[in-house]
Amino acid sequence: MDQTLCEGDSIDPIEFTISGGATGATVTGLPAGVTGSLSGSVFTISGVPTDDISSPQLYSYTIDTTGSVGCDEGQLTGTIVVNPDGDIAHDPSNGSMVDQTLCEGEAIDPIEFAISGGATGAIVTGLPAGVTGSLFGSVFTISGIPTDDISSPQLYTYTIDTTGSAGCEEGQLTGTITVNPDGDIVHDPNSGALDQTLCEGEPIEDIIITIGGGATGVSVTG
Repeated sequence: MDQTLCEGDSIDPIEFTISGGATGATVTGLPAGVTGSLSGSVFTISGVPTDDISSPQLYSYTIDTTGSVGCDEGQLTGTIVVNPDGDIAHDPSNGSMVDQTLCEGEAIDPIEFAISGGATGAIVTGLPAGVTGSLFGSVFTISGIPTDDISSPQLYTYTIDTTGSAGCEEGQLTGTITVNPDGDIVHDPNSGALDQTLCEGEPIEDIIITIGGGATGVSVTG
């Protein structure tokens, strides 16, 4: 008669036998989406609660028999407790975009997510080193500076999962952070020196420079 379930789950059908002088029954107090029906002498409560909830909801229901020709009717009561799933949402007006592209060494624009429903916290996986998630109240924020030393564009796919929803489904969101490498230039010390002094008409010693990171070419002036 008493059940506890998660938002969106179906209740286990509850059956009652109608007898004595009763010919029917009515039920009050059920959550939306849950109903009672009579088949022969069996009254069954079944269905899926449809209320969109953000906190645990207690529904106390009462079944009364009908048709007992002016005599006392039978009555039973029970409860249905519905716990909310965890929810997570990104508000683009409060925090930057979920997907970001930046350069090596730059800070990401902080990204804010609202935690609600049955969730009391959140965890994030897949972030680049140097970028973390933190919870303050009901707001989960991703921020930081990627610290990986990279030589090619790196795509980090991160996933945020809510926690604490009393065994019910947790909310989840994903996003991406793309980090493009800076251009690198390195002098080969086994080649000619960067600074050279020579006489008119003499060739310089070849100076070898290695291009790396995100650089695809080079220009020289002076």
